[in-house]
Order: sequence, then C-alpha cells, then structure tokens
Amino acid sequence: MTASRATATNLVRRLPRTTLVVGKGGVGKTTAAAALALESSRSVGRTLVLTTDPARALPTVLDHAVGSEASSVRYAPGLEARAIDAAKLRARFMERWRATIAVILDRGTYLDDDDIAPLVDTALPGSDEIFAALELAELLAADTTPESVQRIFIDTAPTGHTLRLLALPQTFRALIRLLDTMQGKHRVMVRALTRGYRPDEADAFLAEMTRIVDVLGEALVDQERCAAVMITNPAALVLEETRRYLAALNDLRVHVAAVVWNASDSHVGLPGAAGAPQFIVPTLDRSPVGRAGLDAWLERVELAAPHGSAAGVATAVGVRPRVSSGARIDLEALLRPLTSVAGKGGVGKTTVA
Repeated sequence: MTASRATATNLVRRLPRTTLVVGKGGVGKTTAAAALALESSRSVGRTLVLTTDPARALPTVLDHAVGSEASSVRYAPGLEARAIDAAKLRARFMERWRATIAVILDRGTYLDDDDIAPLVDTALPGSDEIFAALELAELLAADTTPESVQRIFIDTAPTGHTLRLLALPQTFRALIRLLDTMQGKHRVMVRALTRGYRPDEADAFLAEMTRIVDVLGEALVDQERCAAVMITNPAALVLEETRRYLAALNDLRVHVAAVVWNASDSHVGLPGAAGAPQFIVPTLDRSPVGRAGLDAWLERVELAAPHGSAAGVATAVGVRPRVSSGARIDLEALLRPLTSVAGKGGVGKTTVA
C-alpha cells in the first residue's frame, strides 16, 4: 500500500457509519463519495454508496448501472450502489398513508371530500428532499441489525437541496404537530361520547412519522453515527459557498469530519471546519471513472499542511481563461427575451448568466 493510499484508508476508518459527502455543485462530490466507498468496502466491510443528487452522476463515475434498489458493484465485492428515486418513494408513501392523511384532514377541518382530495397531495411537500430524508432515516434506524451495511456514503445534491434535507427534522416536526392537533379534535370528541379512546390508524401514522423524524434528527447531530466530508477547491466562488455551507452545517449541529480539496494544488484556512483535518487531491491526468480511475484518486489523497500556500491560492483564484484570437461571436444574436443558461452543476452557469 502506498503512503497516499494509506492516507485514504485512514480517513475512511476514522469516519462514522454514515458519511454525508457535501459541497457546491461541480466540485467532485460524486467522485469522492464513490472513491471513499470503494476504499471502505475493502478496508472496513460491506458499504453502500447512495446518491440523493437528481443529476445522477454516480453511474458514470462508478462505470456501473445504479438503480433505485441497492445492487452490488461488479468489480468491488462488498460495495453496493443505489440512487434515491423520489418519485417512487413518494408513490410508495402515498399508497400506504394517503387514506390515513385524508381521514386526519377530514377530522380536523370543515372541508368536504372534494376539497380534501387535492389537499392530501400537498399535505406533505412533494420535493425530493423530504422523501430522501425519510429514506435516509430508515437506513440510519437499521444500523444495529446484523444484515445492515457497515458504512454508508451519501453523494448529496448541491448545497440548497442538501441543506433543506438536513433541516427537515425541524420542519417536519411542525407538520406532524399540525396534523396531531387535527387528530386531537377527534380524540376529544370520541372521549366525550364514549368515555374512552382507542388509538387508530391515524395515531399509528403520527407515531410512525414522529419515530422517523426523531431517528433522523438524533442521528444527524451524533458525530459517532454521522458526519460530513466537505469537498471544495480554492476557486473564489467555491470558497464563498463552502464557508456559507460550513456555517449552515454548524447551525444544524452536523459534524464536519474532514475537508477534501479536490483537483487542487493548494488549500486555505476554513474557520467553520472547526479543526477538521484537510486533504488535497491534485488534478489527475484522466477523469476518475470506474475502478481504475477511483483507485487513482485514492492513491493521490494527501494530508494537507496546517496552513495553505498563499501563493498557490492566489494563483488558483487569479487565473483567467485565455481568450481565443478567432472571430468574435455575436452574443446578441444568440439571446432571446427569455434565455435559459443551463448546464451541469459547477460549470459556470451563474457566471455566464
């Protein structure tokens, strides 16, 4: 084992069972999550790499098909991969609980059936984050069963999506309290009429949702069970978002276990990282795709010096793209009254817009 590979191995072994691989879009979260999961499958045990990112870059990085159910990666015994399918999770959830939610709304409001039916579909937010969070809670709850995976690496969506996911225990509790208040009216009426009350399916739903939210909320702030690895680079825009991200994680009490400067030759101080060790992975000659590419990434992981090179950072931040000497492009001819600037996360959409 090379010294750098030993660095990656030691990093993986120091992490808790669940690791959130976070960072701005385009910094290399998927690569880092896949590579660290690959190393974990070799040095720790059965490992799951799970992506919550709608962009679905994980199949490309792994060079392996990834579906909504966990499946073994063909070239890595002990490594499984899975993509969160929010639409499928929502359909499964509503199939189980839709009628129950409708009953709660009927008991707690003066609406008729025609009004309640569309309201049920909006009683729970339909965003990807809420169903990714509920699924994550189930995985965290299974951490003591013999058949559970020993490590989970979560390839997260870009900043905004992931912060909403991590804040869901707080917002979801408020929703449960609202529904419980509606159900409470029913309990009072039943007790008044029958001098007793027997919990029903609605109470079971509220108890189950409370359990799930409690599991997720407790696990996210327990650094023995869950931590984040921040992926970043020295580019000015990335640094600014990384600092905001670290501050938000601190507010949410999510422990940052490490910072990885990906495709970088330097690093800078990040006060919000609270003393987390920092690592550098330089730009590779080839894209880190598949087993060989991910192994190459792992081989280049280096522990960063306590203080970054100011000159290196200035160079990285101050680089300007070379302007072609060819014919000028008539940008005005490309524009319309409404112009959509699209592309993969991190490629520069905001700058171009």
